[in-house]
Amino acid sequence: MFKFAFVAAMLLPFVAASAAQASGGEDVAATIIAMERSALDGSDRGDVEKFLELSTPDIVYMDPGLEQPIVGLANLTAYYHRVFKPEPEPSVAGEMAHSHVQVLGDTAVLTFDYVVKKLHGGAVARRWNATEVYHRSGGAWRIVNTHWSFTAPKLAAQMQ
Repeated sequence: MFKFAFVAAMLLPFVAASAAQASGGEDVAATIIAMERSALDGSDRGDVEKFLELSTPDIVYMDPGLEQPIVGLANLTAYYHRVFKPEPEPSVAGEMAHSHVQVLGDTAVLTFDYVVKKLHGGAVARRWNATEVYHRSGGAWRIVNTHWSFTAPKLAAQMQ
């Protein structure tokens, strides 16, 4: 038993490093975060096309404004185009904080906090918790599941 634990402890750093990188040396975490950041930059201006391009046909989308999940790219496209309107001049900018990517083979789970601030004055407009599940197919990472929730530290503290 000791030998197994020793060998496992010695191999753990190598297994973790290989999980963080895909074949060909790609840094999966950096790739996923960059893709998400690019899509968020667009959505901060009301342009959701990058998110739609990244989504799979069977995407599942959830946020606190919905009574049930949205299933399928056509439904998500209709929802996004109804909710988001392109702005000629952006009024907000968001910051990804506490980003973390877990890589499980051809699936990667990105979690982060998203703080949206008004460009004039810097006041916080919204705070979100986000989870994006990406899957690699045909060499490309695409979003299969999106889940947004409100960041509510006061509510959580009141429940204790």
